[in-house]
Amino acid sequence: QLPSTTDEEASASAYAKFLIIADNIKRTTRTGWQLRGLNNVETVASHMWSMAAEAAVRLPAWPGCSGANQDRLVELCIVHDLAEAVVGDLTPHCGVPPDEKLRREQAALNSMAANLSRESSAKLISLFAEYNAQATVEARLAKELDRLDMCCQAAYYQLTRPNCPNLSEFTRSCLSKTSISGVSSRIRSANVFVESAKSSETDSAEIPFEQLTLFSRYKEMRLMPLQLPSTASWQPGPVPLGCHQYMVCLIALTLPKHCLPMLADTGAAELVRTVGSANFYDDGSVAFSKLDLLDSDSLACPFDSANSVAKDASASGQLLSDLVWLDVALTARSAGASAAAAASGLPSRISLSYLRQVCEHVLH
Repeated sequence: QLPSTTDEEASASAYAKFLIIADNIKRTTRTGWQLRGLNNVETVASHMWSMAAEAAVRLPAWPGCSGANQDRLVELCIVHDLAEAVVGDLTPHCGVPPDEKLRREQAALNSMAANLSRESSAKLISLFAEYNAQATVEARLAKELDRLDMCCQAAYYQLTRPNCPNLSEFTRSCLSKTSISGVSSRIRSANVFVESAKSSETDSAEIPFEQLTLFSRYKEMRLMPLQLPSTASWQPGPVPLGCHQYMVCLIALTLPKHCLPMLADTGAAELVRTVGSANFYDDGSVAFSKLDLLDSDSLACPFDSANSVAKDASASGQLLSDLVWLDVALTARSAGASAAAAASGLPSRISLSYLRQVCEHVLH
């Protein structure tokens, strides 16, 4: 049953508030790297996107990783650090006791979830609680992926950043914390590369460097600027691809159900795979790659038209286009009032009435 016009307007206003807060996650950087003196480091959004993509694409084939509900695992990856949009990335070095850290994060998430539909709110809170309780197979696997992504990122920074400090404390701390062979082999390999600190050609590593750091490289790719209407005086600059794709997936995960009939049969893992292989064109339309770009050990450019099929005019393709433009609106708002005003024509790019209302509230 669809909500009344009045109810839909109130829902759109509240949902816009949720997105405005959540959008901070695209600019919240990972504290651990900064404490070691690294600049221009990954964001929490790109970290969660990397975990979700790994869970959706490669993890099922790893030894010891079968048997989990893949959709639930991907949802846990997308939600587990979302509260950091409010409280920041608190590490053990920040002087905040674990119980207090959890209390702050829970309060932040509850406040954010209050702006969602009853069903989406309950789901968000349930996922956060499940991850922190570590009582399910999926929650434990998500924690494994959290550690693994940190180790892969350490190896990537160690070998690609000039004058990088030694990051072996990150990989060593995880060596004894996993019993899953598919994850432990990758953590051991990351530690080998960090310890070598010189070459990606290390025979003792079980997993090649290029394969191990695929998503670390993906995080640094930039989404080409999307073109707003010619009357706009502000245009979005290149956005880290992982941040953008994370927000597209978060929006799809938290939208009221009446917006999603075209995605009713699409689980979270399939959503991540779809968004991860999408080409976003400057008119806001979407096409999907003939190749699963995430399902390889080398990166092709997601915007190479030679690898794309015709633009997707289906209902699900149009919804993804709408979500792309909604995230551009969030980017405009974060750039300041003048940018948001310059992007005021953006809602006209969105086909779904409810999302158009959300976009208007984001910009105003």
